[in-house]
Amino acid sequence: MAFADDHLLICDSPSQLELAIELIKAWCEDSNISLNPQKSGIMEMISSRCRKVNLQIGSYCNGIPVVDSYRYLGLVLDNKLKGDSHVKKMKAKLSFLAFRLAPILGKVSLDYRINLWKVLAMPLFKPGLGIMYANTKSRIKSLEGVLKKFFKKFTGLSPRTPDCILSELISWNVAELSKDQCHTAMIKWNGRVFRCSESVPRPKPKKTPLLPQNFVHYNNLQFAECKGCARGCRSNAVHLSTAHQVQIISPMELIQELEALYPRSKGTSRASLLLLREAHVNEYLRRLKDFMRTNLSPPLTLDGINRF
Repeated sequence: MAFADDHLLICDSPSQLELAIELIKAWCEDSNISLNPQKSGIMEMISSRCRKVNLQIGSYCNGIPVVDSYRYLGLVLDNKLKGDSHVKKMKAKLSFLAFRLAPILGKVSLDYRINLWKVLAMPLFKPGLGIMYANTKSRIKSLEGVLKKFFKKFTGLSPRTPDCILSELISWNVAELSKDQCHTAMIKWNGRVFRCSESVPRPKPKKTPLLPQNFVHYNNLQFAECKGCARGCRSNAVHLSTAHQVQIISPMELIQELEALYPRSKGTSRASLLLLREAHVNEYLRRLKDFMRTNLSPPLTLDGINRF
């Protein structure tokens, strides 16, 4: 299999591998193409429980080194196809992106941050989805955790933000995403093998709710500690309405309310729509901040004695 100057060979035995390398070297010599052995690699795929290998890591076969992991088309493959090497590399790249983009992430709308995530960060996850299709549930959950953690970091959302809100903003179900990717790849592969041009169905892109910058502040305040109660209570909509008679709504309900009151239309620009929604969120923020200003945290107690 080949893409531009990247070639991938799949062999069933060491003897077949040696023959394949000899054929490639002969073809390169006839075509006046130089083959760089140091940029090539041989990796033996083994079972996750298998310890016996035919090729010793660090050895050479016809001048090509035997390695335990290799990067191919943006995907870091390991010899047991666990995906741990790719996830480790991906986390380092995401941390670098978050650090470099930090000066502007706090100054733009949530909608703009989500678009940055889709363009710059989400492509780092896509190569590893194919490996997760037949992987263990623990590794799938681990990758989902990485995806959600860095998405919250990009958008500024609280780490306690529930999955229902994330589902409105991005597609983070790794099992479903990997299944769709493998299904699309199989259709393309069969089309090449049988030389038929079968069209690949493209799912409709998910419409992300258009949310202003102050929505992040409103969401995060509801997962902070309540100023008028003991430690452990969160200032969410249910607690404030029942315990303090402060009438606000949850972030999920706010998303639905904004979409219903200010729908997208051809005559309304994106900027004006964001201003309308920002003013609507500010009304709820005002109620929440008024409550926080008038309620101070109670003094800490230890064995019934107040500590000042």
